[in-house]
Amino acid sequence: MAADSNGGVERGGKPLVVTMRLPPAVDAPLRARAEVGTLDLPRRTHDDVVLLVSELVTNCVVHADLEPDQEIDLRLLRRPHIVRVEVRDGGRGFAETLVAGGASSGFGLYLVEQLTDRWGVERGDDTCVWFELDLDT
Repeated sequence: MAADSNGGVERGGKPLVVTMRLPPAVDAPLRARAEVGTLDLPRRTHDDVVLLVSELVTNCVVHADLEPDQEIDLRLLRRPHIVRVEVRDGGRGFAETLVAGGASSGFGLYLVEQLTDRWGVERGDDTCVWFELDLDT
């Protein structure tokens, strides 16, 4: 894990970036949620980011079919007016059914869609699900 040293957005508007590599284990969502506190977010935004980070990391653990030696990459970016989260894994790829939602799955991405200002999926060698929330000033 790496983070800027001041525990918030640096003076002069420089962003705070927190990166973390997580094993695909049952405690990965818990460990990821703990890092959100380093961003010094307003309470409601903090709670939404905690929920959504947990959902996205859980999706990696449950759906990506990662090998024990593969990792989940978490990137948290806090700027004065925005917070961006990226969750990336090298698993089997992103199932379209997760976006559409099903009878028993897909609600995490539904929450991402409902609670964020912007979100998306980037596919390549890895799959990255990202979202952004605008911060009130």
